Amino acid sequence: MEYHEIIAATGAGAAHPGGFGGTLDFLADAEVSPGQRVLEVGCGTGRTSCALAAMGCAVTAVDRSEAMLEKAKRRAALLGATIDFVQGDLRALPFEAASFDIVFAESVTAFAPPAEAYREYARVLRSGGRVWDRELYKIEADAPELDAEMYALYGSAPLPTKSGWLESLKAAGFVRVGVWTPRDGRPFVVGSAELEADPLQFIDLDRVLRPDVAAFTARNAAFLRRFGEALSYGVFIGENP
Repeated sequence: MEYHEIIAATGAGAAHPGGFGGTLDFLADAEVSPGQRVLEVGCGTGRTSCALAAMGCAVTAVDRSEAMLEKAKRRAALLGATIDFVQGDLRALPFEAASFDIVFAESVTAFAPPAEAYREYARVLRSGGRVWDRELYKIEADAPELDAEMYALYGSAPLPTKSGWLESLKAAGFVRVGVWTPRDGRPFVVGSAELEADPLQFIDLDRVLRPDVAAFTARNAAFLRRFGEALSYGVFIGENP
């Protein structure tokens, strides 16, 4: 199985740097108001979408994976969260222009050409709307071994630097761009064990017990040990003019 299939099989609710605790830290600092129209791009199993719905947002959640969306719908139903789930690709979002106040993405833009994704985010945002994009970035621009291993593991294009992400936002027309950084400054810190524990993680045991999944897990751990100090993350922010 490739990376996204493995994540879908495990039912992981926060497979992004900072974990669910990092998501909550950011949302505590962000300007979230009840009634805001929020699109979560690459919603996965819906943990962040459900948190946004609990904050009173009008949430639409899109993902290309049918398996992810089915688990997200189960989560939302059990939590009583009202969310509009849609299957679609972030490079061609199935929504009209100026449909949302906020586009929120967590470690998904890196899997598409960022410039292409950001143009789509801008298209579906109203004037004055904001993009919030949590992404890894490499600290040094010249890192061929890191790029090659990330492609082999995750299928992602070469990872931008912090300035690279910001320049892509500007190139897509966003203004007032900036980056929110994790409070303790460490790249892969997650929240407390209580926050990271996900009681609504629906695991496909027949798939996650496969040898190729165990091999990926071991290789991923080795990657983080080797390259962890060469990576960091932030939430890249821009306003649609």
